Amino acid sequence: MTESKNELQRWMSWAHPFPSERDVRQNIAKMQTEFENKKPQARFSAHLIEDGGLAVSLGVTALRRDIRRFHISYWTRSSLTGRGYATEAVTALSRWLFEEWQANRIDSGCAKDNVASRRVLEKVGYTMEGVAKKATHLPPDGITDELIFAATDLAQIASFSYQPLNSGDHNA
Repeated sequence: MTESKNELQRWMSWAHPFPSERDVRQNIAKMQTEFENKKPQARFSAHLIEDGGLAVSLGVTALRRDIRRFHISYWTRSSLTGRGYATEAVTALSRWLFEEWQANRIDSGCAKDNVASRRVLEKVGYTMEGVAKKATHLPPDGITDELIFAATDLAQIASFSYQPLNSGDHNA
């Protein structure tokens, strides 16, 4: 996460001030337990097979459990961007939400100028529903338009043919 500080602070309001490792660990543990106990948030991560290093961090918020509506967020370790790890991780998380939680809707958003995040959502199969004007914080002190994407059916989500862990073909 420290490696990605500059990029995180460019797009993520929670990265101001930058959290300590202890803060992050405590927050992840708390959210994981709470999500399993029907609370609204959870964190997940995708790690490299070779060295166990973090590749992608993902978040899920249950916006409306009664109608099974979820919101996802994600970021990729800076040195690993552009390799498809975020696309694969967001695909896996989306498929899991549809299959295990019977999601009716999964949405996500990104700042209008965050081209990399937009491409991930498009490659996974999310549909852009619109632009929310002046709807998201653009660190350190700005506000910008947010592109809103959603998936409402498992059939919308891309398929990856996952290889066995020992094949070496997939690294996250």
